[in-house]
Amino acid sequence: MTRPAADPVTGPAVTAPGSVSVSVLGPLTATVDGRPVDLRGPRQRAVLAALVLAGPRVVTVDRLLADVWGDAAPGVGTLHYYVSQIRHALEPSRARGEPPAVVVRQGPGYALRLPDEAVDARRFARLAAEGAQALADGRPRAVELLEAALGLWRGPAYADVADAGFLAPELTRLGELRLAAAEDLIDARLRAGDTAVAVATAREHTARHPLRERGWELLVLALSRAGRQAEALAAVATVRRLLAEELGLDPGPGLLRVEAAVRAQETAPPAPAPRAPAPSAAIPVPLTAMVGRDELLAEVVADLGDHRLVTLTGPGGVGKTRLALEVAARLGPATDAVLVELAVLDDPALLTTTLAAALGLSAAEPAALAGLLGGRAVLVLLDNCEHLVGAVAGLLADLLARCPGLRVLATSRATLELPGELVREVPPLDPAGAATRLFVQRARSAAPGWRPDAAELAAVARVCAQLDGLPLAVELAATRMRVLSAEELAAAIDRSRLALPSDGQGGAPAHQRGMERTADWSYSSLDEPQRRMFRRLAVFAGPFDLAAAAALAEPGTARPDDPFDDAVPLVAGLVRRSLLATVPGAGPRRFRMLRTLREFALLRAGAGERAATEAAHRRFVLRAAVAAEREIRGPAAAATMAGLRRDRAEHRAALGSALAAGDASAAAGLCAALSWFWYRDGAIGEGLRFAAAALDLPGAVEDGLRAQVLHGTGGLRYLAADAAGAARALRTATELAAAAGEAVLTAHSAAWLAHMRTFLDPAAEALAAAEAAAEAAAGTEPWVHAEALMIAGMARRRTGAAPARPVLARAVDVAEAAGHGWAVVSSTWALMKAAVDDGDLDAALAAAARMRGPLSADGDVTSWLVLVHTTAGVLAGTGRAAEAATLMGAVDALGERVGFHPGRMDPVDGPREAEAVRAALDPADLARHLARGRDLGRAEVDALLGELLG
Repeated sequence: MTRPAADPVTGPAVTAPGSVSVSVLGPLTATVDGRPVDLRGPRQRAVLAALVLAGPRVVTVDRLLADVWGDAAPGVGTLHYYVSQIRHALEPSRARGEPPAVVVRQGPGYALRLPDEAVDARRFARLAAEGAQALADGRPRAVELLEAALGLWRGPAYADVADAGFLAPELTRLGELRLAAAEDLIDARLRAGDTAVAVATAREHTARHPLRERGWELLVLALSRAGRQAEALAAVATVRRLLAEELGLDPGPGLLRVEAAVRAQETAPPAPAPRAPAPSAAIPVPLTAMVGRDELLAEVVADLGDHRLVTLTGPGGVGKTRLALEVAARLGPATDAVLVELAVLDDPALLTTTLAAALGLSAAEPAALAGLLGGRAVLVLLDNCEHLVGAVAGLLADLLARCPGLRVLATSRATLELPGELVREVPPLDPAGAATRLFVQRARSAAPGWRPDAAELAAVARVCAQLDGLPLAVELAATRMRVLSAEELAAAIDRSRLALPSDGQGGAPAHQRGMERTADWSYSSLDEPQRRMFRRLAVFAGPFDLAAAAALAEPGTARPDDPFDDAVPLVAGLVRRSLLATVPGAGPRRFRMLRTLREFALLRAGAGERAATEAAHRRFVLRAAVAAEREIRGPAAAATMAGLRRDRAEHRAALGSALAAGDASAAAGLCAALSWFWYRDGAIGEGLRFAAAALDLPGAVEDGLRAQVLHGTGGLRYLAADAAGAARALRTATELAAAAGEAVLTAHSAAWLAHMRTFLDPAAEALAAAEAAAEAAAGTEPWVHAEALMIAGMARRRTGAAPARPVLARAVDVAEAAGHGWAVVSSTWALMKAAVDDGDLDAALAAAARMRGPLSADGDVTSWLVLVHTTAGVLAGTGRAAEAATLMGAVDALGERVGFHPGRMDPVDGPREAEAVRAALDPADLARHLARGRDLGRAEVDALLGELLG
């Protein structure tokens, strides 16, 4: 078989006589001898897609049946028939009896035997990686390679079979690679001097993907190169606002560096940005070079080629995490790698959902996660496993057995003890060699201009030996060169307890003592008030501000008129000694403590002090949550929601300590205060689990507080499509609130109970309950009355017994007067549905347009998904079926990430809306547009929604 000469950019051609190629970057197609072949219907295409996805690996018959047909899997004979048809299409000239060469039977399943260059997705990944490398190397061929890579795309990947659930991770991976390659191309064009094209392309890119910071970096730089500094700085202001509003984040270091360069009129090209599968799973790019690990790095890279689970072990501060990040960098951008940081995850029950989120998936159980992950080839960097060894081992045992493409690089102070685990111990650095080089490199950053002579280098080597060559210890010590010489530093360590053999203080095991000595040295330099503050601040799970620090100051020392007075000098002293780090960003200054130092501090606290500190932390978090709960239904809802998202780690830590301490009142109080935030943010499973645990604690919880928790539980169960369970919780909440004399809570719970009854009870009974609840709520808080009126209007609409629109309009008026934006939006949603009932689709879309802005501003998750779902149903009836299907596909994908779907929450209207979209398109067009929607992020969907609603 002959092949034409290879193209100098794209590589070997794949359409020579007798050759087979498969294209998935668009609709799934195949060619033989350069001519397209008929792949038949969607099921047969899905079988081929599963084989393409697995590459040369075998896909078992059971896996193919489960992936393609799900629970409705037919007999094995049906699969064999589809495989035979695929073989016939791809090898039409194969003689009877001749063994197949493309789709082969092997062991328990089938495999697709095609070279990488015969599959466009693999060619794309190769070209994109080569283009990225050429860009990094400064070679002009980068533009040519990246244009060739992106030119392979013909539309959304697997467009005509993208609704197959097993393809979801691969669609995410390819979509991310495509975006990264597009950004590389902008960068390459900019470096090549094609500034005008770079500006135009970067503008289009940021409009389509407004939350990707690298696109903004390139736009800002391109505008600056074009001499448009004012526009460049305006772009920085725009992305700052977007990141704050959408994610509650500040710009990353890359964007900050570009902004600084623009302000300084510098226009050097930025370094290539890292490839990131998802914002939450991005592989960080270290700011400094790794020292002394070249040989070990090569060994670990080789280990991952032969083993699917490699665990890096060693003491805290030895550099396990840093080595893992360098391994990911060495494997290159073509490797689908994600980082899962477990340091702040104290609850094993959240492990599966945390890993799923990092992979861009939504699953609460290992089996579900394995099913979604399927055969996807992915490297997971699982960092800081030591406090969750049992849970991590159990999860990985399940996933590694089910997911043949999964590789795991774990860092842990304890091995996972799993079959097939390869353990690599990460040793300290040689004190006289690599550790000394590391010290000098970091010290020059702390004290620019320092040039050590032979005597100073000898002193540095002595310091490194005293610190056991632990990289983190060496780096911490190097920062002291701002105030001490190398000799003084060595003498200071000699004088401290840390130069002596460890006495095991705090019960630390032997492998931790080197880092303990380093931390203890800094700790011993503090005065007693600073030490107490250091121990107490270790209770925070994430960054905190001065108000939080003041709340944990020694009782009685902070003055009521200015509680910061005592906290400021204490925190400042810890920052100076590198025991706290400042977190960049706008607003009040925030601080964080390294986990190793946090563990050290907690070891120094006695049991009584730690219990008291955790109790103070719970009180602080509870006060903040209660204050936020009062604001979240008012005009400040958007800022309040953003703050609650930022403090999620503290909520979990406080709830965890409350449950561990048996503090039923605090646990219930936190669940009551956070339940509405969980409702709007889509944290359904987490909220239900914490609420159930809080109510199961022994100990007295007053009826009113228990009623609040049950009320929140009712709302979350409603979102989880459990109307019966929601009704049970709300009925008990109503009874307890009434017994406690809580009139507002009684009315609120009764209204929501009436809402659930509209799904469960006969129409007349449900309507009577809703009308009675609205009447009772009239004498309570206006925001409660607004929600009760909304529910009464919904009941009227659902039963058809009375006009709904007047009551819903009244609900909007009451909600607006109360500043309760969510009730305004939800009542408007009900009016939207009433307009659909009346056939007034223009009015329905006008209502949707009024809802979009407030929900986007708040960052609401669940109600925003409901809006998109209902809007899709309306658009299908106005002749815009393609756009409707795109929106519906987006709802499916984005809802999966949080475990929520409007169609299941609303069992009456939800299925009708989905069916309206399905009925408006033929199956092939429906699949294509659904796939397009699944490829969109929230910002892109919201922008599309804005265009459609005018």
